[in-house]
Amino acid sequence: MSDWFPSQLSHGSEYYLHGPVEVEPGAIIAAGVVLEAAANASLVIQSGVCIGKGVIIQAWQGTLTIEADANLGSDVVVVGQGQIGTRACIGAESTIINPAIASEQVVPANSLLGGWQQSAACGYRPALHQRSPSPLSQRLRLPRPHLPMGLLPRRG
Repeated sequence: MSDWFPSQLSHGSEYYLHGPVEVEPGAIIAAGVVLEAAANASLVIQSGVCIGKGVIIQAWQGTLTIEADANLGSDVVVVGQGQIGTRACIGAESTIINPAIASEQVVPANSLLGGWQQSAACGYRPALHQRSPSPLSQRLRLPRPHLPMGLLPRRG
């Protein structure tokens, strides 16, 4: 088993923690949430943060901070370093890489933000891409893949 994914995670009340993760009192964390920080990173969840069911947050190559009273909808994925600002709202099923989310910013559901080349420390503001499910996946209620926009297959 690799060093960054342990064979056994320490867990709280139906959510999982691994690595240098700080959860301040008053944060609300739903079932099925994974909070993880790599060896070279740290994750800070401030007081009043509300994290929905099935959210995965992984700090990587720096500090990732979810500031006070931010709200992350269900099935959100956040990876990298940066911050989600005070009272920001992240819509369900969104994927954010190296977040640079301002205080009180609203990110619509099913959004894809960021990229591996950006750095929140440099103040880069990523473009916002709205993913829309196919009619078939809506009828079958299939989960949407979380692929970076540049990795989608080409037709033709």
